[in-house]
Amino acid sequence: ASASGSSGASTVAEEASAQTGTLRYSALPLELRGNVQCDAKSGLRAKLATRFLILEHSVLHVFERELTAKDRALVPMFSIDMDTVTVDVGSREFEIVLALPDGKHFSFLVSDQDSLERWFYCLKRARNRVDEFYEVGREIGKGTFGSVLIARDRLTGELCVVKLMTKNQRSRRQLALLEREMVILKQTNNHYVVQAYDIFNSPTEVCIVMELMRGGELYDLLASSSGLTEDIACHIANQLLEGIAHLHALNIVHRDVKPENVLLESRETPPTVKLTDFGLSNLLDSGLVQENLLNSVVGSLLYVAPELLAGGGYGCSVDIWAVGVIVFAMLSGELPFNIEDKQDYERFLRRGPAFKEELWRGVSNVAKWFVRALLQVDPNKRLTARGALQHVWIQANPHAHLIVTDIKYTRTNRRRRHSRLLDKLRATVLVIDTLRFLLKLLAVSSAKNKASSVISASIPDGPHPHNVVQHIQAQLITDAANESQQRMDEPPPVQQSSTQSQFR
Repeated sequence: ASASGSSGASTVAEEASAQTGTLRYSALPLELRGNVQCDAKSGLRAKLATRFLILEHSVLHVFERELTAKDRALVPMFSIDMDTVTVDVGSREFEIVLALPDGKHFSFLVSDQDSLERWFYCLKRARNRVDEFYEVGREIGKGTFGSVLIARDRLTGELCVVKLMTKNQRSRRQLALLEREMVILKQTNNHYVVQAYDIFNSPTEVCIVMELMRGGELYDLLASSSGLTEDIACHIANQLLEGIAHLHALNIVHRDVKPENVLLESRETPPTVKLTDFGLSNLLDSGLVQENLLNSVVGSLLYVAPELLAGGGYGCSVDIWAVGVIVFAMLSGELPFNIEDKQDYERFLRRGPAFKEELWRGVSNVAKWFVRALLQVDPNKRLTARGALQHVWIQANPHAHLIVTDIKYTRTNRRRRHSRLLDKLRATVLVIDTLRFLLKLLAVSSAKNKASSVISASIPDGPHPHNVVQHIQAQLITDAANESQQRMDEPPPVQQSSTQSQFR
């Protein structure tokens, strides 16, 4: 029965995937209806009676007969809330048994194996539980609102991670951000965006099943002593821009593009990178919304575009600015400006990036032109994601996937090593006021931003709702993946003291 059930799960999941694009089991159809045979008593004798079932969302309705167009107001004999029900295959041929929370059982027979498989897996899906489809193992990370766990797809055996986030103790704004993140994750489907396999949303928690990334963060690669060649930097920039172009085509602005939110698929060279963490992402609005300046600042200050700091509306170009900062860091080991130094930031806004000879020796001029095109202070002059992909620096590197020379252009730098600490700090009123003053001084304000689509930004109340799940360090996740091959059946007890320090 289990083998044939798996076949049914695969069939229905494939149909759902064709409809939704990316989600697996959580996209299974939640409306199913048909005639079945149920046990009924006639005097002292038991017999089978035909009943009509409708599975709608997470509720199973049982009717005495099949509904017609005239029966819209027909009341069901009874209904079963699937959230609290256990689904199993019965001992009789083509039988499904539902174990109710009060200890009673409701069973019914279907006509054939295909119907059994379809009803069985749709009823399981209606329970809206991640453990119906994924074998969830040990915890590998913990945060304010939940945890990260290693898991395996019960059907395919593929390893993945589960972000388990509780809804209690969240403000309305944080819940709204979480809902918006789920909406965005359901839309994305690109090789350079970390894929969400499933989203299980219940009244008390959200489980997001995501692709397992074993290579750690781009930040760790930049901070390592090995450095990057120009071709590898170009290869990474190309992939990152492909992912961002996909988002922008869907009118999604990420708003928190930074090396910590770019994950490596593995430790192989050249790396495959993917963008993650949509906790601050938003969809473009149709008009300009003026907000309080402090509430308008989201993301990490080291990668925030000037127009966002100006306090007005902004659009997709803020993500391109962040890519420019990342590419600058990959090629030189430095950040293009010091956000804590008023004079340094003012100098950058007036003159653009400075390419110091000692840091940029050996880097091509076309790479410098590319960086300058991404770091235009005026968002209207900044390249778009698609425009950046057409730039000669990207186009002239068709073999960027190949490992190139031993010449290293990237150097570790104390300023960049401090970025994690700075990124964790909330933007203070003092810093924001200083930056705003500089932007006004340089006539970089929201009044000059003529982008057709702009977005209003806001900071969530309280702690960032996605510090829970941030990113999995390469060694920890590799160990977890290897250990899970033998230990998934009996996951070890959670060791919060040893794992929590590995995560932000």
